[in-house]
Amino acid sequence: MNIFWNNGERETIQGLDILALRQLDQQIEQDWVANVTTISIRARYLSLLPWLFTEFYSWQLQSDSGQATFDLEQFKLAAARMEIIVLAATRYGKKWGESGTTYGGIGPELYHEDITALEQDGSIDLEPAGRGGAVYGTYVMPCRGFGLLDFTVGGQAAPVSVTRRGQELHEARRKVLSPTGLTRLVLEGGTLTTDLLEQEGVHFSLNGLHANPEEMELLKEALVKPYVDHAEINLRYAHFTDSARWFMSILSDTSSGMNSEEILKLNYRKMVSADATPDKVELSWGEYELRRRVHFALELLLGAMTHTVIDLVEATVEQVLSLWETEWDKPPLLDELLPLAANPFTLSLQEFADKVPLDAFLGQGPNMSAARDLSSGQKALYALTVLIACKEQTECLRTAGLLPDRHHYLERAFSIISRGSQSVSDTLRELLIAAVIEPHLKTSLRKLGQGQKCSLRFFPEGNILRPTGKRVVASSSGDRLGNVLGFFADTGYLHRIESSRFSLAPDGSSLLNTLGASA
Repeated sequence: MNIFWNNGERETIQGLDILALRQLDQQIEQDWVANVTTISIRARYLSLLPWLFTEFYSWQLQSDSGQATFDLEQFKLAAARMEIIVLAATRYGKKWGESGTTYGGIGPELYHEDITALEQDGSIDLEPAGRGGAVYGTYVMPCRGFGLLDFTVGGQAAPVSVTRRGQELHEARRKVLSPTGLTRLVLEGGTLTTDLLEQEGVHFSLNGLHANPEEMELLKEALVKPYVDHAEINLRYAHFTDSARWFMSILSDTSSGMNSEEILKLNYRKMVSADATPDKVELSWGEYELRRRVHFALELLLGAMTHTVIDLVEATVEQVLSLWETEWDKPPLLDELLPLAANPFTLSLQEFADKVPLDAFLGQGPNMSAARDLSSGQKALYALTVLIACKEQTECLRTAGLLPDRHHYLERAFSIISRGSQSVSDTLRELLIAAVIEPHLKTSLRKLGQGQKCSLRFFPEGNILRPTGKRVVASSSGDRLGNVLGFFADTGYLHRIESSRFSLAPDGSSLLNTLGASA
């Protein structure tokens, strides 16, 4: 029986960035999506959060005779009540013709028993003490990015101030809500009934923005129009609207719709085509997809290395490579890509690279799920194939300076696979040491030194690597683009075909014409 030094720990994590790659990936994307995050999914919350703060501040002042200190616990309780009402209203939306889907809603598992009881009994006591309130942390940055909220300064106790734009949204909602209805329930608690949902639920439903045209128009304006004439804000909006023009142009060419992954893959394929003249936004999103692919390849190498070290109980890099070479068996996934007759570990890197088609992965992109099912040696060769394809496809763009040299993981990996005279085995050895083992150890030990949880997959004793017993599931950075598409669907610029698939709506076509004219 193998006993690992970290077995028995009460808390273990898979490690979201165990090679320290995602930060750069995500920063490239962040420059083009304002403050939209990977967890901010539905535009309804952009309107609800300023409304909640305005109502809560007013309620506190009235309760405390015009003088009040912000009560965080009371606010979290009000936020949690609102989260329950939002989910309940969204489910109840089938009654007035909505889909009823709660995709992107906050707390569907947390509040599952509450929603089930409401649907069965027709009422529930709205007292979620000690639960929920995630709407603030999830949506405060997008609200700030679009000028709906701002962080307070000085000695003010309240966490945010509601801006003019946020106040306008609050007023649009106040006009259609009764102060004694769902608003009172959010602030004070009480009994939530299906009768109340019937009366006002559409104005809390994730799918119900259409019910308040003024609220919808204010949100539309917030997405595309700067809230102040300031150089930094204008640049943020210019990038965001350039991204909107870019993805709506792509969606305008299809009637079946696309998701964010398909848009990114299509843009990458267009960017690397021989006759392409990509503009700045296409290049930026193309670089993002390029680095995500390289990111996946390096994590796949880390996964292959970790798996083999665990199987061998302990191993040197040379022992890992020797096992991969002696147990090589070509899988169908690589057979579809490469005409390999001999054991690829015995080839020179140049011989191997010459067999990689220039259009490799340009159709569907790397097959992440299938690659994760390969044996360790097969994973290593698949990762090397991805790296070579990415390097060759972008060679002209990088040489011309159209894709910047950021002196980071991609450049390190590409430098190693530029040495065509060495063997495939020697190339993998260099990649493992310089682009996988070293950054993994450095990142994991730095996190441990900062008091964060352990993400080590192995640790060195001289040349020997000893496993910690935790394997690696290779992936790539989750994109924010899908959430931007969701915001545009919620506000009527796009049609939501499925939870993450979109097509261009008539309002989107009008916006595209406007953005195209101003580009």
